[in-house]
Amino acid sequence: MADQTGLTPLLNKTDEEIPSEHDSNTHEDRNSRRRRKSYKKNNITSSMAKAEAYAARHAYGEVGDDTEEESDLNEEEIRRLQEATPDTRKKLKSEIDGDHTGKIGPFSTFFTLFKGFVATGVLFLPKGFASGGWFFTSFALVLCSILTIFASVKLVQTRLKHRVSFSEIGRKAFGLPGKIAVDFFLAVTQFLFVTAYIGFISGSVNNILVNTFKTDPINVWIIGAVCFAIYTPLCWVRKIEKFAFFHIFADIAIAIGLIVIMIYGTKNAVNNGFASDVELINNKTFLTAIGLAAYTFEGVGLIVPVMETTSRPDIYPHILSGVILLITFIYLFFGNWLYFSYGKTEVAKHPLVTDMLPADEIPIVIVDIVW
Repeated sequence: MADQTGLTPLLNKTDEEIPSEHDSNTHEDRNSRRRRKSYKKNNITSSMAKAEAYAARHAYGEVGDDTEEESDLNEEEIRRLQEATPDTRKKLKSEIDGDHTGKIGPFSTFFTLFKGFVATGVLFLPKGFASGGWFFTSFALVLCSILTIFASVKLVQTRLKHRVSFSEIGRKAFGLPGKIAVDFFLAVTQFLFVTAYIGFISGSVNNILVNTFKTDPINVWIIGAVCFAIYTPLCWVRKIEKFAFFHIFADIAIAIGLIVIMIYGTKNAVNNGFASDVELINNKTFLTAIGLAAYTFEGVGLIVPVMETTSRPDIYPHILSGVILLITFIYLFFGNWLYFSYGKTEVAKHPLVTDMLPADEIPIVIVDIVW
C-alpha cells in the first residue's frame, strides 16, 4: 500500500538525521538575531532621517495639519480622528504622526540636534570676529549660548505641560498680544533666515563661476528668482520623509566642509604664522557681533519636535544643553582660529570664510557646491 501520509522517508531516518525541535529553534533564533542586527544598522540612519523630517515638518511646535493625507493610518486611528472635535483633531493628528515617526535613542537625538543647530551661520563667524574683536565676539557667543540653554530648557518644560505651538504658548502666557508678538517675530526670523540663505547661495554660485569657470557673476536677483522657482514646488511636498537621503547627505556635507576649512586655515597659519592685526575689541563695529552670535544658534525651531521623537524625554534637557555647549566650543574655536590665521584685514574683506580660501582647488570647489 502506498504511503498516504508521507511519513515513510522520515521513519527511515535515524535519530541523528532527524532535525530536532531544539535545532530548528536554534536556527530560527540565529536568523532572528541576524535580522535584528541588520535592522538595527539600517534603522539608525532611517530613524534619524525620519526624525529630522518630522522636526522640519513641525518646526516651531506646529501641531499638525488636518488636511494631511490619512492613507498611512489604521482603522483605529482614523476612527479616533473622525470622533475628535475640531479643536482636538490637530493635536491628535500630531500625536499619531509622532508615533508613526518612531523614536530615536540619546545618541541619535544628540546628532539630530547638532545638525539642526550647525548650518551656514558658522561660515560667517570669522567675519563676526573681525567685526567685534576676538574677545567681545567670544563674550557675545558665550552669552547667547547661556541664554539659549535657559530659554530652550524652559521651552521644553512648558511643552511637556502644554502640547501647543509656540504662538499658542505665547497666548497662554500673555493672551492675544503674546500670540501676535510670537507670530510676528517668528515670521521676521524666518524671512531674515531665508534672505541670509539666498545671499549665501548667490555668493557661493558667483564664487564658483568667477574663480573656477572664469565667467562673469550673475545678478543676485536672478539667483534669488531661480531659488524661488526651485524651492516653492518643494515646499508643496507634504511628506518630506521622501527627502530623507538629503538629510543624511547634508549631515555629511557639513562635517566635511568644516574639516576642509579648518585644514586650510591651519595650513595658512603654519606657512605664514598668526596674523598681527587681530583686535581684542573692534570699537567701531563691535555691536554687529551680537546679531551674528544670535544668528549662529539657529536650531531653536527644532527643539520641540526633536523632543517628541526621542525615546528618552527624561534626559532630553541634558542632551540639549550638552549640544549647545559643544556647539559653543566649536564656534569659539572655529571663529578664533580662522580669525587669528588670516587676520582682520583679510577676514573683513570676505563675509564668507570660503571666499578666503583658494577657489581653484578641488576641495574648496566641492565645499562651495555641497554647502
